[in-house]
Amino acid sequence: MTLIHQIAFATHIGHLPRKQQDALVVRDRVIQALVVQPTVEDVQAEDCLIAVADGVTLGPAGEIASRTLLEILADLWRARGKGELRPLSARDIRTAQFRLCERLAGHSRTRGAATTLVMAHLLDDGVHILHVGDSRAYRITAAGDLCCLTKDHTAARRLIEEGEIPDCDVEKLGSIMRSLDGALIADYAADDFPVDVSTVRLTVGEGLLLCTDGVIDALPGTVGDWWGQDKVTDHALRLVQQIMDGVSGEDNATLVVLLPSG
Repeated sequence: MTLIHQIAFATHIGHLPRKQQDALVVRDRVIQALVVQPTVEDVQAEDCLIAVADGVTLGPAGEIASRTLLEILADLWRARGKGELRPLSARDIRTAQFRLCERLAGHSRTRGAATTLVMAHLLDDGVHILHVGDSRAYRITAAGDLCCLTKDHTAARRLIEEGEIPDCDVEKLGSIMRSLDGALIADYAADDFPVDVSTVRLTVGEGLLLCTDGVIDALPGTVGDWWGQDKVTDHALRLVQQIMDGVSGEDNATLVVLLPSG
């Protein structure tokens, strides 16, 4: 049965960066723009793909890496056999990294270009999440609470899990400690990267939020009492507007909110 899902999204280059290194996918459409104001769409689909990617600033051509990776993943999603409703897998992510190398590694300007990824694929059996880097996925509970579903692939997070440093607010650490331990890189030798895979089931009234790291500081712990009110329409759009209003503008900022059909 074809269902109608509500998807809201926005992206902004910010006030300081000179390049938009973020990109996003809504179903099979790749979007990379300096600014996309909060927008909502009703998507009719048996399965639904959303994703965000954040090009790595310290490497070359991060804006090309993020867009190219999402184009490859959208192609892989479309290339599934007719009626083949299966989630994209960690193997697909590694295939995408190989194709990223094919497109970019042979050129001096783009060799070594890198990007993060968080992707969600909604099917009848749940939401399948694939994650590389420090872009994040959050469950929005029916009460309006945000619960992080991913763990950042950063030096700080690894050291915390190994017991080398105490658990703390990673966002307050220096840039070296927040450096990435995992990314998709246009380098054939850089194929040993982590891919986290998980599946969650969203209950009635719950949603999913994907974002790049430029959004994280603006995320509220709780959305607000309005989230569960039937009289409020376009919940996803209102949430995107609320969050983007709080973004500092010091970095590119991109988010996507999915409300599955109830």
